[in-house]
Amino acid sequence: MMSGRASRLRRRWGILTPPSVLIVLATARAPGAEEGRGAHGPTPMAHEAQLFGHEDGTRGTAGDEFGNSISISGDTVIVGARSDAIPGGASNAGSAYVFYRSGTTWTEQAKLTVADSVSFGWSVSIDGDTAVVGENARGLAHVFVRSGNTWTLQQTLGPSVVPDDMFGWSVAISGDTILVGAPYSANLTGAAYVYVRSGTTWTEQQQLLARDGENGDRFGHAVSIDGDTALVGAWTDNTAGGTFAGSAYVFVRSGVAWSQQQKLVAPDPPSSFDLFSTQLSLSGDTAAIGAPMDDLGGEPGVDAGSVYVFQRSGTSWSLCGPSTWRTATPRCCSPTSRVCKTTAGRTSAR
Repeated sequence: MMSGRASRLRRRWGILTPPSVLIVLATARAPGAEEGRGAHGPTPMAHEAQLFGHEDGTRGTAGDEFGNSISISGDTVIVGARSDAIPGGASNAGSAYVFYRSGTTWTEQAKLTVADSVSFGWSVSIDGDTAVVGENARGLAHVFVRSGNTWTLQQTLGPSVVPDDMFGWSVAISGDTILVGAPYSANLTGAAYVYVRSGTTWTEQQQLLARDGENGDRFGHAVSIDGDTALVGAWTDNTAGGTFAGSAYVFVRSGVAWSQQQKLVAPDPPSSFDLFSTQLSLSGDTAAIGAPMDDLGGEPGVDAGSVYVFQRSGTSWSLCGPSTWRTATPRCCSPTSRVCKTTAGRTSAR
C-alpha cells in the first residue's frame, strides 16, 4: 500500500501546469544603486510582461501547457508548450515559442516545431543564437540556430538512443556544448549525453554515468551545464537520508574527457522523498539545487521545500552551516560562506 508521503508525491507530480501563460520579471534599479542591489538591499523584481502562446491571434488553447519549460539568454526567452496541437500533427505534438525583448517590450520571434513530433518542448534551453528542444517521447533533442530574426533546425540529436530511455527529458546548452538527460536508461538508472559542435555539426562526446548509479535513481532527470562543468540530478536516488532523498553529480571536462568530480546530497540531513535535484542550475562555481518536498521544522512544515546553494573551491564543493532567519543582506555564497539553504522566509549560511 502506498504511504501517505508517496501518495502526495504521486498526486503532485501528476498535476498539469496551467496552459498558455508565462510571467516575465525584470529588476528595477534605483538611481545610484549598485548593480544587482537596491538602496536598502537586493534589487527588487518588477513585473515586466506576461507572455502567451498565440494561435491565430488568440492566447493559445486549453491544454497547450505553454510554460511547462522555459529558458532565457540575454534578451531572448524560449518557452515550451509540450501539448500544443500542431495542424497535421498529433494532438500533443508540442511546440516551443521564442520571444525577444527590445527595451521593455517582448514580442514573439518564432514558433518552433518539427514533423511527427510528440511532446516537443518537454524541455528547452537557449544560449545566444542556439536553442535545444527536448522531445523525450521519441527520444530526441532538436537544435535550432538563429540568423537575424529567423530560426532554423540545425540538427536532431539522439537517433541511436532507445526512445524508452526518455532521452530529451532534460536539456542544457553552453556555447558549443549540449547536455541531454535520459533518466529512464538502464532500468531507470539514467544517463546523460554530451554533444559538441564543430562548425555546424554536432557529435556525441561522451555518455555520463553516476559511479554509484542504481536502478531507479533517474540520473538525468535534470541537467545544467556551464563551460567545462556539468551538473546532473538523480532526484529519486536512495541515499543514506532515505528513499528518494535525491542527489546531484558534478562532472568536469579536461580536454575531451569528462569525469565525475563530486556527488552532492542535502547536508542537514535529508529524509525520504525530499527529491533533492528535482530542478537545478549551475553558474560558474555556484550550483542551486531544489528539494521541493523537503520537510522543514516549525512553521513551514511537511513538504515546504527548499533550495540548496553550493559553491566550489578548487575541486571541492562545500556544505552549509546552521540555519538562521534571513536578514536584509544574507551572507550566502560569500567568500566566507561556501553554501546556503534558502526557503520561503529564511536562509541558512555559515
